[in-house]
Amino acid sequence: MTQLGIGVAALNRESSFQAAYERGIKKSEYWTHTLDDCLNLIAKLPALAARIYRNIYKPGSSLPPIDKNLDLVGKFPISAILLSEHA
Repeated sequence: MTQLGIGVAALNRESSFQAAYERGIKKSEYWTHTLDDCLNLIAKLPALAARIYRNIYKPGSSLPPIDKNLDLVGKFPISAILLSEHA
């Protein structure tokens, strides 16, 4: 759980909401930037989960490159489990 928290916190530098908040957006516009950040987080979770899996069960091994032709469900097993024997 700690690794997940650190990984999500590290994504703050890419936050649409953070950048807009620093520019001083109106409260009525918060939701658009929050939605953007949520969708970006959901898109990055499979790679983050795969990295955490590798950190715990295959320390020191690298992740294969992300195949942009796969959907969210396809990315996690390929990155974390199926290719872990080849690393």
